Amino acid sequence: MTTRRLGVVRYSNAAPLIDGLPEDEQRWGPPASVAAWWAAGEVDVALLPAVELARHPGSTPLLPGHGVAARGRCRSVLLFSRVEHLSELRRVRLDGDSRCAAALTRVLLARRGHPEVVVAPPVDGDLSARLEGVDAALLIGDPALHADREAGAELARIDLAAEWARWTGLPFVFACWALRPGLSDDPGQRRVLDEAAERGLARLDALAEQEAVRSGLPVPELRDYFDELVYRLDEDCRVGLERFLTEVRALGLDRHATATCEVAGT
Repeated sequence: MTTRRLGVVRYSNAAPLIDGLPEDEQRWGPPASVAAWWAAGEVDVALLPAVELARHPGSTPLLPGHGVAARGRCRSVLLFSRVEHLSELRRVRLDGDSRCAAALTRVLLARRGHPEVVVAPPVDGDLSARLEGVDAALLIGDPALHADREAGAELARIDLAAEWARWTGLPFVFACWALRPGLSDDPGQRRVLDEAAERGLARLDALAEQEAVRSGLPVPELRDYFDELVYRLDEDCRVGLERFLTEVRALGLDRHATATCEVAGT
């Protein structure tokens, strides 16, 4: 197998997928950065935000295989909201680090929420800064887990994977391993990634302790978090992924990757 550069999302949820992979072959970053490196050819294989499969039809997802998915709630893709329901939202701010969850937000708002929601430009800062001037703000990954612990009871938490499951009855796939366009599939690469994932899934207790040191999140919370996520992408996950990509294309979200100030359903 030819050594290939790996783009890896550096959130706790990815830890079981990269257990024992050589760190000198990995480039870590938030999902939006990983997707940009992959599209620019700066990494060869990426734990790719699933929406990018619609934006780059020449890519090769390594399916069946491993990734990050949920059959119900996922706990780390949350709209922190001043109102209880998607249908009550009028102005939403997305997370600038997100690609897939940002697209999922738009899909759910267009199909299940209020059709005229304005999407405000992303901003940096804590949850209070992100909520300024909007009804809800999206946070993903470890920052969402931290914010869930720290935010007050006055804010609703809308778990987007749970909303997807209620609507479609299908799992939601957030990320999967994918080759960048132009690269041929390599059975050796698949085997290395599959073996790393199975190794990680066999030692989730140790990984929860490891990630607690890195992230500052409690060990029991991380251990429960790993158990709620789906890492082996089965046929139901493939069907859920195809449904999401169909929705993305129908709304024209395959044509742009970044959020601008616009109506969500357009």
